[in-house]
Amino acid sequence: MSRMHFRWWGVVGMMAVVAGPVFAEAKPPAATKPAAGAAADSQGEALVPKTVAVDTNKDGRPDRWEYYEGGTTVARIEADTNFDGTVDEWIRFERGKVVKVEDDTDHDGKPDRWVDY
Repeated sequence: MSRMHFRWWGVVGMMAVVAGPVFAEAKPPAATKPAAGAAADSQGEALVPKTVAVDTNKDGRPDRWEYYEGGTTVARIEADTNFDGTVDEWIRFERGKVVKVEDDTDHDGKPDRWVDY
């Protein structure tokens, strides 16, 4: 009998359900061999970008930037939550866990609400 597992999205405790359930018997994706034409290091391991820009509202402009350290550990996320072209949310991580969230609620370019974890 399979047990159902869910994956958690690490930012502020939101849950994201993967396309269909994830079962205990499911195997992880194949190791880190890069796809044809993808960047790789001298040992043939896939390179992970240090910064990833995401267009969350599909308007053709990035509005979320994820910054990684050590290849796979997220260090911070910056987001334009009202889609005006200016960052107004900053999320900081330590050892893969959220430690601080700052928000610019009046949209003057400076944080005016802080939450420490």
